[in-house]
Amino acid sequence: MKKLSILFSAITLLVLSTSAFSTEKMDEVMKKMTEALSLTEAQQEPAERILTEHFSQLEAISQSDAGKFSKMRSLRKLTKTKDQKFEELLSAEQYKTYLALQAEKREQFKNHRKQAAN
Repeated sequence: MKKLSILFSAITLLVLSTSAFSTEKMDEVMKKMTEALSLTEAQQEPAERILTEHFSQLEAISQSDAGKFSKMRSLRKLTKTKDQKFEELLSAEQYKTYLALQAEKREQFKNHRKQAAN
């Protein structure tokens, strides 16, 4: 149940952040991703398309009338799809770094939630 609470909180945070997702924010995300993963010029455009589609679908999930468990399932499926697309785009080493960065972000979010609960 605690995991569901954390996941729901993650969804809420993502929903709030994606509803205000702008071109400037996308540029910032792409810059960080390009640096962290050493993306080539050929990888940058497909990566941006993957992220744009991901955030667009996130917003659709957040705006839906579905229940929270349905939204969580949709979020998991969406994240899995995004990760699969990045696995196809990135080299093995880049994808390993990508997964490590994703795990780090999840851990930071968990720590943030714990601090907010106290």
